[in-house]
Amino acid sequence: AALEKGKSGTCYLLAHENIPYSRFMRMIAEEAGLRRTFVPVPTGALTGAGKLVSIMESLFNTGISLTYPNAVLLTAQNYYQAQRARQELHLPQTPVREAIRQAVKWFREN
Repeated sequence: AALEKGKSGTCYLLAHENIPYSRFMRMIAEEAGLRRTFVPVPTGALTGAGKLVSIMESLFNTGISLTYPNAVLLTAQNYYQAQRARQELHLPQTPVREAIRQAVKWFREN
């Protein structure tokens, strides 16, 4: 939709709901039928671990995914709206839980 109807140079949020990562991860576990315990990690501990891992990655090329920039993004309270995408692109809105349900089904079938 953005390629066909979007305006050049304009940014569009192609999402539906703003939810915290913790809720998103719980929804994935629920829809996948997984029993998981989620332990909240304080922001300082997560970003500190990210700094440490970034140093280790640069020294040893460990391939660990949690880096300082990732930790900062995980702890940021970023909330955006998809109003422009709905209005200008006529983007349909699928609730996050339904999208997760469809994705889990697809992954299991493929």
